[in-house]
Parts: sequence; C-alpha cells; structure tokens
Amino acid sequence: MKTGTTPFNKAKIKRLFIGKQDTSGLVTRILLYVVMIGIAYVFLYPIIYMFSISLMRIEDIVNPMVKWLPTQVHLQNYDIVLKNFDLRSTLFDSILIAGSSTIAIVLSSALIGFGLARYDFPFKRFVFIAIIVMFALPPQILSIPRYVLYNDIGLIGSIFSFLIPAFLGQGLNQAIFILIFYQFFRTIPKALTEAAQIEGAGHLTVFFKIYVPLGGPAFLTSTLYGFIWYWNAGSLTTTYMGRNYTTVMMRLNQFKSILEEVYSVDRVSGFSPLTEGVLYAGNIVALLPLLLMYVILQKWFVESVDRSGITGE
Repeated sequence: MKTGTTPFNKAKIKRLFIGKQDTSGLVTRILLYVVMIGIAYVFLYPIIYMFSISLMRIEDIVNPMVKWLPTQVHLQNYDIVLKNFDLRSTLFDSILIAGSSTIAIVLSSALIGFGLARYDFPFKRFVFIAIIVMFALPPQILSIPRYVLYNDIGLIGSIFSFLIPAFLGQGLNQAIFILIFYQFFRTIPKALTEAAQIEGAGHLTVFFKIYVPLGGPAFLTSTLYGFIWYWNAGSLTTTYMGRNYTTVMMRLNQFKSILEEVYSVDRVSGFSPLTEGVLYAGNIVALLPLLLMYVILQKWFVESVDRSGITGE
C-alpha cells in the first residue's frame, strides 16, 4: 500500500532553485538582486551621503554619534547656496552651452555614423583608425594646441569654441557618439534605404525620413551623455570662454572662495557658516538638473528601445 508521502523529486527541487533555463530559479534571482543592490549602493552612496550632510548643522557634522540622520533638518545650507550661487544666470549659461553643444554633437555624429554605416568610399578604413585614435588619445594632450588654434581664429570667449568643433566631429568625447550611431545604423535593414532610393529619395531624405525616426535609442543615449559631459565641462568652459559665461560647474569651482570672502569664523562659537554642509548643498544644487533630466530620458529611452526592435540583415 502507498504511504501517501511525496517522493523526493530532484527535478522539481532543481527547477525551484535554478529554474528551467538557469534564469528563473530562486538562487538565480537572489544572486541577481544581490548584485543589483551592490551596484546600486556603489552609485547611490555618494549622493545619499552628500544629501545627508547638506541637511546638517556644523554641530551634527563634528558629532561622531550622528551618522546619517541630522538631529534637526538644517535648510540654511541651501539658503546660503541660493543667495550666493546666482542660480538664474548660471543655469541659463549652463543650459545654453550644454544644450546647443549637445544638439551640434548629436547631429554631426549621426550624419558621420550614417555615412560610415551605409556607404563605401576611399580611405574609409583610415577614417575609422582616426576615430579610434581620437577616442584613445587623452584630451589633455590636445588642450594647449586647441587653445592656440582657437585663439588664432578668434574663438576664445565665444560659444562657437564649443559649437564649431562639435559640428566638425571634434566635440567632447565625440568618437564615442560616432561609434554608437555607426553600430546602431548598421542594424537597420538596407532594404529600407534601397526602397527609398528607388522612389527617388536623396541621401539626406533617407537619413531624416528613415534613420532619424528609427534611431531613437542612439539619439537619446547620445543626447543624455552629451548633455551631462558638456554640463560638467567646467574646466573647458573656463579655458575657452573665460568670463563671458559662468556655468554651474564654474560657479561650483569658485564657490568655496566666494563664501570665504562673505562669511567669517564666529568669534564666540568658533564655527563658520562655510561648512561641509554648505559645500555639499552646492553640489546637490548643481547635480539636481542632471538627475531630473536622466529620470525623464531614461523612461523615454526604454520605451524607444521596445518600439524599435529592428534586426539587421
């Protein structure tokens, strides 16, 4: 007679912990979440730490018993930042420089990537080698020759010191964007191009009518990173534009010296309003526009990847 006990089934236990295809089991999911939490911690820790310190008074910062949560939320740090940051002017200059440069670098990179992906021409391999060399070459090596060149042709102090190189394929980290567009445009079937050309479409018509709509993921990725890199290029803006423009990163680099001129050490308490909390509050203010832009573009980026599921030939 059967005892009614369930026999030991190795297959079911293996399926529970590992899954049918080693991707849906309990062990696999636990390992996946552990890795994701670890990566998220590495990236989020500096932001959480800065935000926590930016809400603290000097007494909390020097108190070893206070770690993450301040004894009292201290918003005066942000008040000091907003009073001395000249936020409206610096935001306008930052958006103007980063936005226009990003448009120039994305458009020119898309055209270059389109030409490399769809046409054969003499010295094409040499062009690829030049792009790779431009990608591998440290930007510090070219900083002085570029400054001398821009000064000779009258670009120093003008926004065109960013726009013209971006239009000519020499923008900030532009080799990466060219390779992104080249690789993405190669996945679009050539049959679409040939059908459009049979109907009488020219090269630019094919690019704007077919490749631009289908290249959403490449455009969004390049726009996101291009804007971030130009936004953070405080040293380049200082070098090429001098005092004509003041971006958020330029202001952030000058922030400590500005506050040292305004605020002094209190003779009674021995403390100064210029603390780590104020400096971290300035970093949070400078970082906030990028975080908002990333959250918005990330959603559109994922949706565009789902919509453009095209395979190459």
